[in-house]
Amino acid sequence: MKQKIRGIVIQTIKHNDRHNIVTLYTETHGRLTCLSSASAGKTGRLRKAILSPLSIIETNININPARELHFLGSVAAVHTWRNLYFDPDKTAMTFFVADFLTSLLRKSPEDSELFTFLLSAINSLDTATRPVTNFHLCFLLKLTLFMGIEPDYSSYRPGTIFDMREGTFLDSGTHTHADILSPQYTSLLPLLSRMTFSNHHLFRFSGEQRRIILNHLMRYYSIHLSIPTKRRSLDILLALYR
Repeated sequence: MKQKIRGIVIQTIKHNDRHNIVTLYTETHGRLTCLSSASAGKTGRLRKAILSPLSIIETNININPARELHFLGSVAAVHTWRNLYFDPDKTAMTFFVADFLTSLLRKSPEDSELFTFLLSAINSLDTATRPVTNFHLCFLLKLTLFMGIEPDYSSYRPGTIFDMREGTFLDSGTHTHADILSPQYTSLLPLLSRMTFSNHHLFRFSGEQRRIILNHLMRYYSIHLSIPTKRRSLDILLALYR
């Protein structure tokens, strides 16, 4: 029996001349991988536009728990983003977030709170009227809460270092491994924890600081959730905001 599904498009890749494979993160079923028609002509171009990265769509899918690949029928845009695909900075952020979520949400069950967070984050990017150079940092930091790896900020004291394996702050010299942030960058974490989607434009970092913070965040996710630290969308961001 077909079910009406609302989902976020996180990846579309070519399967063959007739079909694409579309990955969705849905409100009610978590991650779903679907086979989608790749027809040519006006209809095909419209369908391709609707299935752009981070699009919010509604579709009817016959969910079969025994199958990993479902068939994606007709699709409709739930909301049309105004700026994600026309502003170069926002477009770079869009592709990075979609690329990151494709790796992160590999076997993710439904999570209504995560779905709501993602909708809110994407909307804030689309509607932002101030610079979005820190959006990706804010997104990755806020997402740690939903992934169960949020740092324990209550253990911070001036002069401590951050243990990336444990997600806690330690006295300098007490660590027994190399996955440690220096005091210089550890001191930024309490500041970064106050970053929100409405104030991230107020945080001033040099291109080098932003690059180092981003690389440390990617390393943190890699340690806890085995997320690859090397990805083309990340290279684009680093080049854009150097």
